[in-house]
Amino acid sequence: MLDPHLRQVAEEWVKARILGRRKGLPYIPAYIHSLRVEQLLKDHGLSEEVCLSGLLHDIIEDSKTTEVELAAEGFPENVIRLIKLCSHDKTIVNRDLRWMLMIVGLVRADNPAAWSIKIADVLDNLKESRAMKKDRADFMIHVKIPVILEASRHLVGESSLWLELQKTVLDFNK
Repeated sequence: MLDPHLRQVAEEWVKARILGRRKGLPYIPAYIHSLRVEQLLKDHGLSEEVCLSGLLHDIIEDSKTTEVELAAEGFPENVIRLIKLCSHDKTIVNRDLRWMLMIVGLVRADNPAAWSIKIADVLDNLKESRAMKKDRADFMIHVKIPVILEASRHLVGESSLWLELQKTVLDFNK
């Protein structure tokens, strides 16, 4: 069982460090996405460690928080590893390339927990895709999600979370 204090610290960090508003939704704070990803993981019965990692999945990518800070605060090594696997390398300017490289890292890691976090992340983004620019929404619906579903099928393809993403994208394509 994880130290409940870590969950509290994680939420405080997410709220204080993931600043700004959701793209296309100026009335929604950016950190709300992290809370929803955590809730999706909980709703689908994933472990406390995976849920905590889901809550923190954007903390490195969208703030100045480092792996060293996470470790110093006492976050478990596996939580930090999962966060890293689900994070884009912001030093790469081309966002499509950095996304592809993150997917390559997930494929190489072959980690069901990391794929579950990424699926919850994309599922929450999909639910807000109508607020995105059309080309970005189309790229997510017709490229990103099919790649994620296919790449993760062998590990989590029968999970309720994977099936929810598959159903949601099929509904968008109707």
